[in-house]
Amino acid sequence: MKAYMDGLCVVIMLLSVAIITGGCTTLDDLRSERDDLRRENTELRDELQGAQAILDASLASNRQLEQNITNLQTGASTQLPTLRAVGTNTGFAGIENVEQINDGRRITLRIPGDVLFDSGKVSLKSTARRMLDQIARVIKSDYPGNTVYVNGFTDTDPIQRSKWKDNLELSLHRAASVHRRLQSQGVDPRQIVAAGLGQWHPRDTKPRSRRVEIVVELGSGALTSVD
Repeated sequence: MKAYMDGLCVVIMLLSVAIITGGCTTLDDLRSERDDLRRENTELRDELQGAQAILDASLASNRQLEQNITNLQTGASTQLPTLRAVGTNTGFAGIENVEQINDGRRITLRIPGDVLFDSGKVSLKSTARRMLDQIARVIKSDYPGNTVYVNGFTDTDPIQRSKWKDNLELSLHRAASVHRRLQSQGVDPRQIVAAGLGQWHPRDTKPRSRRVEIVVELGSGALTSVD
């Protein structure tokens, strides 16, 4: 009987040790899993913060793009009125019998031929000389370094009763007369280009086709010769 009881005690002791040992192992596993979950939670939180930072940066960039678009639209809406104002607000404004066109790149002064010359002639009228003197003063004061084109035009009627060979020759001599007048009033001749364009650029009527156009290039320097 005693031997039986001793054996039973041994069995109970072994079971107790197994239970205690098994319990310790399970607790360690739980602690390990807890630590793993904490690490994963930390990593996920870091990833979330990084994603939020990227989202915030994207939203800020979108806001900046929207502001840039608004600024461009505002600038575009104000640019055309400004150019129109420039077209009528130059030093040439108010000169009688001169049509002025400003497209933002050049100023074109369109002068009727009968204001400048008698029919078939290339000598300037006295009133034309006074007008060109006004134009010369503006060029010298406001556009001293800009290229100035003086273009002569005629109508399509062929030359019949004058000494000129054809309309091309007449238009060239008329442009040269305007060139010389501007030069005589102090405009640098190196910045003036005279050209005769004859009858090949007519307007809607013959009187309007007979004209001289003085074109001031905006933002360009005077022409210089190549040595």
